[in-house]
Amino acid sequence: MVEQLRRKCEDPIAEQRVVAWTAEYLEFLVTLRRQGPSEAVVSSFAVLALIEDLRPLLAAFATHLAPGGHLIVSVLNPLFCKHLPRRWWWDAYLRSFRKDCLHVQAVDMDTYRRFAWSIKRAAEPHFRPASQASVGALVRRSTGRREWEHPDSLPERLEARCWKAFPLHSLGQFIFLSFRRTA
Repeated sequence: MVEQLRRKCEDPIAEQRVVAWTAEYLEFLVTLRRQGPSEAVVSSFAVLALIEDLRPLLAAFATHLAPGGHLIVSVLNPLFCKHLPRRWWWDAYLRSFRKDCLHVQAVDMDTYRRFAWSIKRAAEPHFRPASQASVGALVRRSTGRREWEHPDSLPERLEARCWKAFPLHSLGQFIFLSFRRTA
């Protein structure tokens, strides 16, 4: 993903408006606190799904952001309707009952699929929620390259138009949350 960022944001990276950065988790937490303030942090589901306790990471993001700065995260929806009939989902659900995430155990690594409310709670008191949206509720798996700006089918057009509206903001495969850094 960092390579994709470097490829697609070559000019903003050269101008130092975007920083592409990767590190081991504990090194990342320490180094982030030493960096100058930033206007925004974007974190993807691939990173957040591997971390069991988000509070230290979100606190580090808060120290890196100026007051009023933005935090944008994407996560895999633990209640994505197409996963509910799968046995692995039910095994994870039973293992995670009364927890703030769906703990999915696999042979090579564990992942944590978080509910939007649990991310909002972990972000307190450093951040306040600004918005929530979702994609992947109506659109089936793509058979080719799709451009979000040019939806082809009726479900794609509906989802592109209504991705922030209830109930689509909670039903998709991915949930996007935006936060503002508190003072």
